[in-house]
Amino acid sequence: MGLFQTIKNIFRGAANNLDEALSNPERDGELGIKDAEASIVKYRTNIASLMTDTKVQEKKLTEAKKKESQWQSVLDRSIDANKEEDAQKAHIQLTQASESVSTLAGQIEKNNKLITKMKTDLNSLQNKIATIKNKMSNLKATNQSSSLRIQLAKSHESIGGDDSPFAALDKFEKSVNSKEAEAESWEELAGEGNESEDLLEKYNSTDTGFDFAALKKERKGDKKK
Repeated sequence: MGLFQTIKNIFRGAANNLDEALSNPERDGELGIKDAEASIVKYRTNIASLMTDTKVQEKKLTEAKKKESQWQSVLDRSIDANKEEDAQKAHIQLTQASESVSTLAGQIEKNNKLITKMKTDLNSLQNKIATIKNKMSNLKATNQSSSLRIQLAKSHESIGGDDSPFAALDKFEKSVNSKEAEAESWEELAGEGNESEDLLEKYNSTDTGFDFAALKKERKGDKKK
């Protein structure tokens, strides 16, 4: 592996470690829910704007239909009055009014279909977010429970581990027992030395209370008898 690739891998590994250190799934999940809720607010605003525009077009359609009816009446009366020029003008106005009615009616129909679809999508999104929030709440509860269980397990491990108070007490007890045994050993050795000195003093003393010669003489006299 080349030096450049090695350095690149080092930086990539450091970046991955930083990402892991900075990652917070619970926080990211909550932020995701907030973003989704903000999107729903924007989506609802778009629906409201479309509904407002549709209502405006519906009013225009009502006016266009009214004009269409009026010019149809003018056309009919001009034809009955045998006034060709008036009939021609009325026909032009009627055609324009009819085109406006057709255009507005078509646009309103499309808007209403789109509004219906957007409302359905909005309900679906709201239901999904409600489900996600409920699941998030359950996951948070589970996460807190898991964290507590981990802490308890670690506490139990620390109590029974090498650094626990019980382990320290065991070490102290072993130390005391070891020193006690050492003390007894030294005392025993010291006692043996004293017995030797006492024995030397006993046999080197001029007055031991034991007259061996007199004892031998006494025993010879007993045998002659």
